[in-house]
Amino acid sequence: MQQRATLTAPESPRQRWKLTWSTPLQAAEGKDLPAGRGGCRSSPGPTPAAPASGEEARRLPARQANLLFGYAFRRGGPASKGEKGGSATSRSRGLAMLRVQSSHTTSAKLSLTTPACPSSPLSAPARTRLAERAPHACLTVLDSRLDSEADAHQRPAMALQTHHEEMQPAALGELERETSALDKHGYLFGQKITHSLSPFLHQVIYENLGLRWGQVRLDSCDMQLFLRLVRHPDFYGASVTMPNKVAILPHLDRMTDECRSVGACNTLFLQPDPADPSGQRRLLCGANTDVIGIRDSFLRNVADPARVYHGKPALVIGGGGAARSAIYALARWMRAADIYLVNRDAAEVADMMRDCAARGYGDGLVHVATEEQARELPAAGAIVACVPDFEPRTEEEKLARCITEIFLSKQPQPQQDQEGGEGGRGGDMAPRTKGAMLEMCYNPTPFTALGALAERHDWQVILGTEALIWQGLEQDRYWTGRPVEDLPVDKVKEAIAASVAQRSQSRL
Repeated sequence: MQQRATLTAPESPRQRWKLTWSTPLQAAEGKDLPAGRGGCRSSPGPTPAAPASGEEARRLPARQANLLFGYAFRRGGPASKGEKGGSATSRSRGLAMLRVQSSHTTSAKLSLTTPACPSSPLSAPARTRLAERAPHACLTVLDSRLDSEADAHQRPAMALQTHHEEMQPAALGELERETSALDKHGYLFGQKITHSLSPFLHQVIYENLGLRWGQVRLDSCDMQLFLRLVRHPDFYGASVTMPNKVAILPHLDRMTDECRSVGACNTLFLQPDPADPSGQRRLLCGANTDVIGIRDSFLRNVADPARVYHGKPALVIGGGGAARSAIYALARWMRAADIYLVNRDAAEVADMMRDCAARGYGDGLVHVATEEQARELPAAGAIVACVPDFEPRTEEEKLARCITEIFLSKQPQPQQDQEGGEGGRGGDMAPRTKGAMLEMCYNPTPFTALGALAERHDWQVILGTEALIWQGLEQDRYWTGRPVEDLPVDKVKEAIAASVAQRSQSRL
């Protein structure tokens, strides 16, 4: 059974988009799709024709069109070869297609097909639900000016082929040559990984430890290929990045608590199977070191965590996987009183809050949606920014930046001395200390506009390369069996700093 979602552009930029599902969304997802609230303040225009029997219509602004692909991506995972109009291999590519097509013509029609959920989808265990997902979801892009869907392929500009092809024999041969030169090898498994610093970081560690190991880039979302590669006797583990962090979960034999709680895996490591007396079989285990990277970025760089952010509210900017990891770290280890959530997309925040609550760390989450609400709330002690370094353009992005600046400009509340009650010994209040902000964005440079804004407001800014370093060191703790203290931390920091400086210089 398939449900079809069709997104139709408005007749004018001031009107809303129309989203129609071929089966009721309530039955398919167990929840309703929120109508858009931002960016379209004028009259919605003429009432559209009533949908056909069995259809349910929704109207939402163009900036929330990402919900269409977001639901399908979570349902179906990465897309394989798509339909006539084109296909998308990831959420980001799907959004890019939506944006490109909406800019081509105001009469564009975008359709997405995804298998409908089974009955009572939330009753099955998470592992079962993931394992039963359909292998792909297809985003098709059509132009309503064409006579029929069959003619869509005649207009090259409208037929964006963005699906991920299977790896060719030549590419597999190159992969084999790279790994055969090493005593042990791992992979960086994901897409758009050409400029990732992960292989470089791990190479610095292995060279300083005298290991002939290496991490090889595997730019793919072909899970079956990857599962074949990890059975090689010289494979030691892998870094997993988008869009494979969730897709890998059904294939794991074990998960760490962090991996299970966050619902995403960025690290694969191996353990011997205790049920195999021969010791030949190895268990594929998953961890989430992103949360460790966030936690340790604060612990290793903030001189007095108890005074700066313990027991105070925290702020998370963003709505994706990194934001979920930040919420987990703040709630689990950093003693955040409440966690404020700021994002351009209210629906993403609502979805994130439901997800965190279902996984057991959703207490104290507060969606800050207006400037007035931000002014009334107490100051935050820790901020984690999980958004790209782009200048705000849309009204929603500008509002999110304004709310963020309100929190940056707040003066912290006086802190009581912990030994003497209110006033402490001598009745003195502890000095006011502004907080620390971790700017997760480091590509193409960690020196972002948001980080500069925080520094102007006297916040301590921790660069995103710190999170990269500490999560990477945690990965090598799993792979080498050595504690982080025995790894060449200073050498890694020097190498990453030099690489970042070189990248920043090349952009001048």
